Amino acid sequence: IAMAYLQTKLGKVAVPKRLGNISKETEFALNHFKIGAPELLDSVSEEDTVILVDHNNYAQSVDGLEEANIVEIIDHHNLGSIGTSMPISFISKPLGCTATIIYGEYKKERVDIPKDIAGLLLSAILSDTLLFTSPTVTYLDKEAAEDLAKIAKVDIKTYGMNMLKAASSIDGLSVTELINQDFKSYSINDKTYGIAVITTMDYDKIEANIDEYIDKLNEMALNTYEAVLIFITDIVRKGSYVLYNTEAESLISSSFNINASEGIFIKGLMSRKKQILPAIMGQLE
Repeated sequence: IAMAYLQTKLGKVAVPKRLGNISKETEFALNHFKIGAPELLDSVSEEDTVILVDHNNYAQSVDGLEEANIVEIIDHHNLGSIGTSMPISFISKPLGCTATIIYGEYKKERVDIPKDIAGLLLSAILSDTLLFTSPTVTYLDKEAAEDLAKIAKVDIKTYGMNMLKAASSIDGLSVTELINQDFKSYSINDKTYGIAVITTMDYDKIEANIDEYIDKLNEMALNTYEAVLIFITDIVRKGSYVLYNTEAESLISSSFNINASEGIFIKGLMSRKKQILPAIMGQLE
């Protein structure tokens, strides 16, 4: 939404689209700042021109992307599989959140940030950095958040905790919905791996149905993935519980140098981008 608004102010025609369901956290931010959710994008074709925000991997994007005209990418993740036939604008920085990069683009282009857009950019930073507790956070993320909070007229701590509380509630969500809420696929050595991250303070509710989660992970691994992993992050305990398909036990043990067991808690493990994915990729490679 913020990137599309910036492009429009720069004289281009840009429409925000979403690639998945609206999470409780996103719904909270959209409602708070009174912004409607973008339309769901199911597929694109060679007739479509796209800007990728917060990802640069075919497996994590929309169907048909290989045929579409990618003109720009703005991201903070590791480089993925996407290639283009023509030079494009590709902004990638090792920051805690892509919203911090977009904030910098507003400043560079001297475009004023409206209150609601500032609120969404702030929400993204607080979400990605888990209210500045993630090891991915940088001083630039914190500076951007402080500036955006002033524009949005919210208190960072109060608003951030309310948003994370909304995100942590798992009431009413099925096992499949929880897994897919923040699920990403990765291709490593010609094999596909799935990693889901759930941020909640209600792990006891997940633990009570742990067999159902493991059965679902085993089903996903049997049909599509070499391994499927769930990291359930608890910002209060500052670490993550780990669930995985049965065959992935040795991968978890070797990647994190532990004796893996379903639901094991790993202290300090809070970031898929900076801790989880590098450890797993390093082990597989």
